[in-house]
Amino acid sequence: MESVKRYCISQIGSGMEEMEQGPWVGADDFDRVSAENLALQQRLTVQDQREDDQNQRIASIVGKTTQCKACGSDNLFWFAHNKNHSVVQNNRLNTNDVTCLLVLGCADCSETLMSVSADRLAERMTAALKPNAEAESHE
Repeated sequence: MESVKRYCISQIGSGMEEMEQGPWVGADDFDRVSAENLALQQRLTVQDQREDDQNQRIASIVGKTTQCKACGSDNLFWFAHNKNHSVVQNNRLNTNDVTCLLVLGCADCSETLMSVSADRLAERMTAALKPNAEAESHE
């Protein structure tokens, strides 16, 4: 950004003179700085909107839980858990014998708040990529 010229009223009475710590700025400097400020504010507003949209997409994918229902903590985390839903021993499993679950838990009290299968999460993520297709499929 170019430097802004500041002015003050001369004590001699010759009008305005340039001064490093003067209380006034020229109209052209003021207009330029105001326009730069407005452009930066608009860029920030666009970026904030993008972040809000991203947060909404994430919330639609994994849920909107922000606090533990048991202890009220906001110290939550996701972890993966592989569940064997057959009677087959571990070294003899087929891929259809195991399901991957994503679990939302509380780090403070170990409460399980939500579990989502990896397949369901993949469906939600795909739907988030194509919001119009999902809306059309529900009509």
